[in-house]
Amino acid sequence: SLPDGSKVILFPGSKLVIPEGFKNGQVRNARLEGEAFFEIARHLEQPFVLNMGGIGLEVLGTRFNVSNYPDDSAVEVALQSGQVKLFEGSRSLHTEEFILDPDHLARYVRGEDGFTVEKADMRQYTSWTGGVLIFRDDPMKEVFRRLERWYGVKIEVLDPSVNEFIYTATIKNES
Repeated sequence: SLPDGSKVILFPGSKLVIPEGFKNGQVRNARLEGEAFFEIARHLEQPFVLNMGGIGLEVLGTRFNVSNYPDDSAVEVALQSGQVKLFEGSRSLHTEEFILDPDHLARYVRGEDGFTVEKADMRQYTSWTGGVLIFRDDPMKEVFRRLERWYGVKIEVLDPSVNEFIYTATIKNES
């Protein structure tokens, strides 16, 4: 729980940095490294701004998932409800921005310009908050990366061709 009434669930090994408290009338700034699900309390006079390196997002009140790992080539924002405004660079210096609608995923590939947006099944991006991992036609390389982060282990793949296999599964509360 954040001082403003917002709620955040952090994926294992993730880090959220916020100021000691959010002062009245000031922008609520935060920085994420890893993955988190946000339920942001609505304060019209105090936008919530999440910084993720080369991009950021601004919200007033909404529910969304963000994946921002430094070793991943892309940042992903999956919006469950409300709206978020995405921008490249800092909030005060950005030149382009766009609004993401619910049930959509925005992807920003580091080093490239702009975002790609697609309709998305939000369960695949938010079910982890209830102990469920959902994979739908995902390459094994991505499955292994997610499992490594979830369980805090290192998976060693001896045959690199396995990384390209496509995997579909739902894993519920497995140790």
